[in-house]
Amino acid sequence: MNRLSFLDLAFFITESENSPKHVAGLFLFKKPPRSKPSWVRDFYLELASHDQVKPPFDHLINFKSIGGPSWKQSSSFDIYDHLFYHSSKKVLKQKQLYALAAQLHEPVMDRSIPLWEC
Repeated sequence: MNRLSFLDLAFFITESENSPKHVAGLFLFKKPPRSKPSWVRDFYLELASHDQVKPPFDHLINFKSIGGPSWKQSSSFDIYDHLFYHSSKKVLKQKQLYALAAQLHEPVMDRSIPLWEC
């Protein structure tokens, strides 16, 4: 697979618990009209059913490559290492939602698996 770009490598070298370098997005959905109460959970299960991912979503970093760090295909892939379902017992206000998103984004990602989460 391709070697890491200088920028990708710089992110990995400089990342630490105190200085994470990964990025995130927050998607806000509006409940579809006449949808079931379980529509969010159903959407999550639909996403989870797509467990055959294509490059680059099935690649991780090989730091032991002779030519320097490179991307390699993961030998095993589990969608549940990447797809998570979070629910709240109460409706969150916007500020609380953003705080939850920030909290979920804090940990450094596991480099032994492909580097994405949803």
